[in-house]
Amino acid sequence: MWLAPATIAEALQIGSLWLVLTLAFEFGTGHFLFGRPWDALLKEHNLFQGRIWVVVLLVTTLAPLATGWVRGLFTLRPA
Repeated sequence: MWLAPATIAEALQIGSLWLVLTLAFEFGTGHFLFGRPWDALLKEHNLFQGRIWVVVLLVTTLAPLATGWVRGLFTLRPA
């Protein structure tokens, strides 16, 4: 189901919610279910050590914005 954000702000809110839910799941299961320490989980997100998962999180956050723009729901240039 498409959420159809009407504005850029709504698209960014949806993307931010997806980011928070993804991080909560990832860190929650990593720490509480698998018993990994917090510092080990944070090391997995270090872009300077070649961990590119941060790129996936960025794409997840910006996906509603990009999709709304492609669908013509709003323009990304100022009025």
